[in-house]
Parts: sequence; C-alpha cells; structure tokens
Amino acid sequence: MTRRASFFSRMLLLLSLLACPTLFAQELDAQIQQLFPKATRIEAKQDNPPVHSVYQLDELLGYAFESTDYSNLQGFSGKPIRLLIGMDTQGVLAGVKVLEHHEPVFLHGLGEQPLFDFVDQYQQKSIGIPIVVGGSQGSASASESIVRIDGVSKATVSVVILNETVLLSALSVARKLLEGFASGPLATAKPDLYEPLDWSQLLQRDYLQHWTISREEVERGLGHSIDGYLGIEPESDTQPFTDLYFAYLNAPSIGRNLLGDAGFARLNEELKADEQTVLVLSSGMYRHVPDDFVPATSPSRLVLMQNGRAIDLYDMNFNNGAVMELLDAPLEEGEAQIFRIKAHSAFNPAEPAGLRLNVNLQRNHLVQSSTDFTRDFQLDQALFNIEEAQAAVEPTPIWLRMWQERVWQIGVLGVSLILLSGVFIWQHRISQHSRGFHLFRAGFLLFTLVFIGLYAQGQLSVVNIFTLLLALGENFDIRVFLMDPVIFILWSFTFVSLFIWGRGVFCGWLCPFGALQEMLGWLAKRLHIRQWKISDRSHQRLQWLKYLIL
Repeated sequence: MTRRASFFSRMLLLLSLLACPTLFAQELDAQIQQLFPKATRIEAKQDNPPVHSVYQLDELLGYAFESTDYSNLQGFSGKPIRLLIGMDTQGVLAGVKVLEHHEPVFLHGLGEQPLFDFVDQYQQKSIGIPIVVGGSQGSASASESIVRIDGVSKATVSVVILNETVLLSALSVARKLLEGFASGPLATAKPDLYEPLDWSQLLQRDYLQHWTISREEVERGLGHSIDGYLGIEPESDTQPFTDLYFAYLNAPSIGRNLLGDAGFARLNEELKADEQTVLVLSSGMYRHVPDDFVPATSPSRLVLMQNGRAIDLYDMNFNNGAVMELLDAPLEEGEAQIFRIKAHSAFNPAEPAGLRLNVNLQRNHLVQSSTDFTRDFQLDQALFNIEEAQAAVEPTPIWLRMWQERVWQIGVLGVSLILLSGVFIWQHRISQHSRGFHLFRAGFLLFTLVFIGLYAQGQLSVVNIFTLLLALGENFDIRVFLMDPVIFILWSFTFVSLFIWGRGVFCGWLCPFGALQEMLGWLAKRLHIRQWKISDRSHQRLQWLKYLIL
C-alpha cells in the first residue's frame, strides 16, 4: 500500500507540474481580457518582439506584453516589478496590471490597494505624451505637453520606478510595431556647411519659419469672440494675435547667421552631446511664453511635435535670457528664447515636424477657453548628414535623475545637518545659553516636522530597515537606496552619528514623529491639559512594547 501510495503521489505531482503552464496561460489570458474587454482572440506570445496580439474577430485591437521582457529596472525591494501592459495600435495604454512585486512599502506598510490604484491611472494615457509622476493629475490639455499622474505618499521610489518600467516597456514595443514611433535615420547638422545669409534670405529658404496667427483665426478656433479676456487688447488692424518666428539652430547656415560667430560658438559650448536647439521669437498680443514664464523651465504654450509625439523643450536661459540682443532681427520688440532638445527625445531634424502653440485665454479665475494651432515644417535635408539609426543614447540612471530633481531639497537638508552637527560638537558651550538654545530647538523641531516629515517625506521607518536586510541577502545594489536621496542622506547621517553621539541625534532632533509628539506636549502644557506621569518602573517594562508593535 505504501509503495502504491507513493506511486500515485508522484503521478499527481507530475500532472500538477504539467498543468501549471496551462493554468498560468489561462490566468494571463483572463488578465489580458480585462485590459481588452472587446477581445475575441488572444494570440500566444510571439518571439520578436515578445507580445500577445489581441483581436476582435479579424481586427487588431492592440498588444499585451510583460514588462520583464523589456525592462530589468529593480524596485525598492531590489527585484523588478512585473507588470502586464496593454496598448492599442495608436500607442494608447489600455491599462496596466501588477502581476508580481516585492515592494516592502506595499507588502508591509501601506497595503497593496494604493499600488493598484496607482496603475489604474495609466488607462487611456498615450505614450506619445510624456507621463510623469507628481503634480496635478489628469489628461494633457491644450495648455500642457505632459500628463501628470498622482504618486503615492511614502512610496515615491517604487512608483517612479514603476512609471519608468511602464514607459520603457511600452515605448520599446511601440518603436518595433507601431507606425509613427519607429526610429528613422539619424540626422546631424553638417558642421562645415555655412553660407552667409541675412534675415530675408533665411526666410526665403525656409531656414527661418515665419508664422502669423490672426485674431479671427483664434476666434474661429474657440468658436466665440475673445473680447473681454485678460491680456487681450481691443481689436487692432496693425497688431496680430501672434507673430512668431522659429528656427533650428544647430545647422551653421542658420544658427551662425542668426546668433553671430561668437554667439553660435558659445551656444555649442553649452550644449551636451547630441542635444539640439530651437530659437523661438514672437510678438503680438499672445506670445509663446507668458509674462510670468520662469527661465530654464519648459514652456506650457509651446510644443514641438514629430510623428504624433510631443518633444520636450527646455529653456536654456541663453545669454541670461537676453537673446534679442544677439539677433539682427528687423523687429522693434519681441520675446525670444532658445530651447534645448535633449538627446533622449530622439528628435530628427531631417524629418517632418510641427510646432504647436497652445492658446489658453482666461476671462476670470473661473472661465477660460483653450485651443491650439500647429505649423508644420520640413527643413532642407541638404543641411544634414543622414545615417542609419544607431544604438539609443544611454538614459540617465533613475537614481541620478532623482538626485537632480530634488537638488534643492538635498541642499536644504545638507545645510540643516551641518548646523545640527555643529550644535552637538559645541553642545556644552551652546547649552549655556538656555533661552537661545530652547528657541533654536523649537525652530529645528518645526523644520523637522514640516520640511523633513511632511514635505520631503523623510520619515525613517522599520520598512527601510526591512528592505535593507532583504537586499543584503541577495543581489544587493546600492543604487536602489540612492533612489530616495532624502532617506539615503538621513540614514547615512543617523548611522554615523549613532556611533559618535548616540541615538539622541535622530530620536531627539530628526524624527518627524518624535518632533510632533514633543510639540503636542508643549501645546498641552500651554493649554494646561493634565499630563499623565508614568513611574520609572512601569516605563522600563512598557518600553519594550513599542519594539513589539514596530
């Protein structure tokens, strides 16, 4: 009986193992069906590229694919987040589902529902428009060239990595399968091709594009009159709504003639490898940047388009914003900026493109109207060396980008930690000034609560320790911990200070939760709220309870 039972057990195990792939495939098909409710046929995964083609009868609806086939980005756990992504034939995401993850903040902290709510935001978002985490959530409008989705508090690193994983995977598929996303031949401006040309000659050759938008065109686009809107002057026959010039500056026959030899040389010095630039100059009632435009940022009114994709533009703040001084332009007044096109945008100047002007007019703080206009253009291919596409530019590591984006937070935190270190180094001398010391401590605790805790999300917790212990066990990668610069700096400082001054540095000064407790205690005393006194004996017994709870 024992031998027979053993035989049947082995056969049952073998049948279970054989059935696992089938069960997994059925489960995956069910998930894909949820992404494409109208699907009647889901093809098996093909090899190159690894996607499932999804059909409604004989009509191709789109593709479903797993992120791990395209991205090996590690989450905060040190392991990739495995996603199922659906995308239609126009590059619009049908949705995203989490197949597998090991993120401690969701498994042992917030729960998984915030993660599922986060990925639900990708539905009906186009990958042709940059998707970023943070800011005002919603679809891109005529006044925006990006889509912002809500992040998850206390899980910044995890959701940023997840967003990168979605975009990297979706763009990889789109460039191989979708029209308009494939990378064409690369074009670079011929550095030795130069011919002296004046303003009118640049216009005649279309090296300099001139675009005028009349008041009547705007009113037709909006469907009503623009009288009464803020910033709109009474109708005038002499002043257009927008009078705009733009030019691609990397070609010497354009950039050198517009900026002069010295200006063009300085422009090239400020550009990084494979970066490109566009000059935009405008006048009229509605210019390409608003009066409150912040230099060195992206313009909200202006979008460069190519193959249906928005190309990010970044103001260079060239010549400290005084670009008009460099131009020999026959214009009495105007606003001019030089915008940088970064290498990863894959803009091809030899292919057709378009410049879109977003018009957003406001009557008051409640009523506004929006429309947009696009001017298509094609530069002379004789200006460029055209080569076959090469390997994509290596993107900036996520952890480095996170440090660059939060540089001012890092600076403020660094200054505060240096100041705190000074207080502990000279603590005996400083503590002699009791009143001043207590005022400083109150201010620093307020800084810890508001800036470190609420704004920078720098509350250290047991989840961070748990993640570190898990990472030490296998595939440790310091870059995972570098992805949240505030947490990394605080942990490093706390670790070092623990051996120098003990745990009082963090617990007494840098813990936002502790700062909140102490400030509530001060408030209670001010309000004469009765304080509970616990005996030392009870305190010694109960203090271990907090570690059990943690």
